[in-house]
Amino acid sequence: MIRVEGVAKSYGRVNVLDNVSLEVESGMTVGIVGPSGSGKTTLLRVIAGLDTANKGIVTIDGIPASVPEVVIAPSGRNISAVFQVPALWPHMTVQENLDYVHTGERGNAKGLLESVGLSGLVNRYPSELSGGEARRVSIVRGLLADKKYLLMDEPLVNLNPSLKSMLHEVIMEWTVGRRMGVLYITARARAARHTRYHDNPPDVPHDDRDTGLPGEQHHTDRHGPFLHRHQEAREQGF
Repeated sequence: MIRVEGVAKSYGRVNVLDNVSLEVESGMTVGIVGPSGSGKTTLLRVIAGLDTANKGIVTIDGIPASVPEVVIAPSGRNISAVFQVPALWPHMTVQENLDYVHTGERGNAKGLLESVGLSGLVNRYPSELSGGEARRVSIVRGLLADKKYLLMDEPLVNLNPSLKSMLHEVIMEWTVGRRMGVLYITARARAARHTRYHDNPPDVPHDDRDTGLPGEQHHTDRHGPFLHRHQEAREQGF
């Protein structure tokens, strides 16, 4: 389990995170919906070990990962992350980007690339990819990293609806099949509703709680891999 307890982060006089707490269990997806600038990405960066909190604790499977005295490096957290910007290694081809994080059989990588329509682009460099193609490679790389937890920071923003639906299915199948813990953030409640696991019955148990981030709630789903419908009133505000 990823456990965040009382985390605060500020940049100078600007408080970005204030007493944020949440939990992400293996096989669970926690979704955070909130407006731009409310600290969602900063929270993911703190959990991933890419940024340090001013106070609070992050533990991963019972091991302190971020405390005032100790900060474990990102590579030691059993976490992979997919951000809005693909951040592919520019000197590596698509295949090399995937091989760098994936030590298993290449068949898994080949199957994922085929499922997202990129099997013919393995020898291209990031500079030779479109924005949507690079985003898909980044998602595949995050899935193939063979980590227990996956952090996703609006990885599907600005993609066309059909491509989003296809990628949702791919991510769902992979994360559910491996019982990965997923933290998914978005600024759009409409997107949160769209990403709901379509096989869930209406009464699937979930948990809506205040995270401590301004203007945000988080939604926990133990059965489906994405977010539940958000309140229509909040949707109108995004």
